[in-house]
Amino acid sequence: TSILNDVSGGTPLSESFAKHPKVFGDLYSALVAAGEESGKLTEAFRHLTKHVKWEDAIKTKIKKAARYPAVVLVLITGMLM
Repeated sequence: TSILNDVSGGTPLSESFAKHPKVFGDLYSALVAAGEESGKLTEAFRHLTKHVKWEDAIKTKIKKAARYPAVVLVLITGMLM
């Protein structure tokens, strides 16, 4: 709602994103600003979409890779007790 109100009031989208750093990091604001400046905002959002999908894939892989060592550690600890 805050972003909608800002943009409706004439604030650039990149500045509106920058006001919410916990949701939109520096990369989001910078890419959107570049898209606004170059007139290629659609392309900037495509890059953001690819980045978010890549981040999610990496996080999923890390979680999967950490499961096996965690299970082994719990089993070894249980056996030692």
